[in-house]
Amino acid sequence: MPPLKSLDVFSSFSTAKTNFIQLWEESDYIELIASADVRGVIGLANLELACLSHGKKYKRTFRPSSRHLPKDASFEWPNHDGLSIRIVTGESSFQGISIEHQNVSIESSNVEVVFEESEGIHQGVLDSLGIVTFLVNEMLPQEPKIKRMRPLMLAGQWLRKSMESNYDPIYMKLRDALHDDGLIRLLPMVEVEEEMELFLPSISQKRFNKLVKMWPKMDYEQRRTSLSELALPALRDVEFSTGRLEELIWKRVIFPGSRFDLATLLWRIEQSWPLEDDESRLHASTQADMLVKTGELIPQS
Repeated sequence: MPPLKSLDVFSSFSTAKTNFIQLWEESDYIELIASADVRGVIGLANLELACLSHGKKYKRTFRPSSRHLPKDASFEWPNHDGLSIRIVTGESSFQGISIEHQNVSIESSNVEVVFEESEGIHQGVLDSLGIVTFLVNEMLPQEPKIKRMRPLMLAGQWLRKSMESNYDPIYMKLRDALHDDGLIRLLPMVEVEEEMELFLPSISQKRFNKLVKMWPKMDYEQRRTSLSELALPALRDVEFSTGRLEELIWKRVIFPGSRFDLATLLWRIEQSWPLEDDESRLHASTQADMLVKTGELIPQS
């Protein structure tokens, strides 16, 4: 994959990226702030690895997730002499990268992309996790753990409500770039050997298991027809958007070395997440520790 900066998804952040990196390089101490949720954990783990690689002193703070905050809750920046970076994963004003003195806020942002095979400009929302991943990879493009974690930027898009529309052009752009670089594989659900949640109750588990057994003996046309017939009840299910169904049925994202496809991984992570605020923040800290140590997001049983 070419550098992330060459993708049009990130083209509007060129100036803000330069200013951010300058602030980063000039800072001896950095405070990292995010909500205690999956996207916050992945984002802070990226920034922590950057701090460790650059020998920066830092402090990590997980705030209550959106479910534990009143709608009118305000945020106050910490009072210290260093740099503060806040990742916004809940409600957003879509400002992207905002810098005010020593305070940096990273939010989701409206962006535009184009595709070679289609005409016109496609608009969508780039999640704050994608922006954090972009910044960290610009600073440390060859750091092994950071490169290994790069595919997790898709989690930000997958967990957004925009995936419930017909399609998410930003998710597609990032997914295809990661696939072209060999950082992920894309497989139809019947070829997933890792532990997988089907997520599609309208599809018969018995028919699915039968197709899995027959799959190796089928040619391309037989596979296409059989999978389309199996998926037909799901296509009539109004609970799922066409875009999400396409990803679940035909393009499951597989991380090298992971036990799960992306959808299954995120579902299991969220299912095991504590509901109480204090436990949630402690859990987030534990998950971040493991992610920094291993470069892998692991659900807890």
